[in-house]
Amino acid sequence: MDHELCHTIIDTPIGPLTLVAGANGLREVRFPNGRLVSAADGPDRPDHPVLAQAATQLAEYFAGARQDFDVPLDPHGRTLGLLYEVNDMDEGMMRDERSQALRDALLELSPARRELLTLLLADPPLSYDEISNRLGIPIGSIGPTRARALEQLRNTDAMRALLASATPASEA
Repeated sequence: MDHELCHTIIDTPIGPLTLVAGANGLREVRFPNGRLVSAADGPDRPDHPVLAQAATQLAEYFAGARQDFDVPLDPHGRTLGLLYEVNDMDEGMMRDERSQALRDALLELSPARRELLTLLLADPPLSYDEISNRLGIPIGSIGPTRARALEQLRNTDAMRALLASATPASEA
């Protein structure tokens, strides 16, 4: 019986996703650029319990209200890997958003503070002696200046906006 499939197509922020289920659970999630629906995918059944559960959980995920899925998976399908791809894509987008916010925040700092933080993050790491020589400041002032620069960085418009977007509405 698990060869009897059905499918549905749901709208998401990344485009339409095709969900395919068998008797044992969700078998496949296809991205917008994936294989088109065919007769082998069975009838369109948005009311199928597994497809309805998957659609609800994906909607919750894209709304930011869910991170884990508990839809039953068909062991003959490709679903598990695709759900991880959705998570990986989301993590990549969040990493890019954080990187852009940091670049924007650094631009809000004075050139001297921006240069100090950049030198402290150099790879390979620079010694305080080298940083002192490059910036023309005493070694003993690097730590306190770093602390002030980080505090200023935290209070930039870019970082406040990032932190506000990462805070769930119930905590804001």
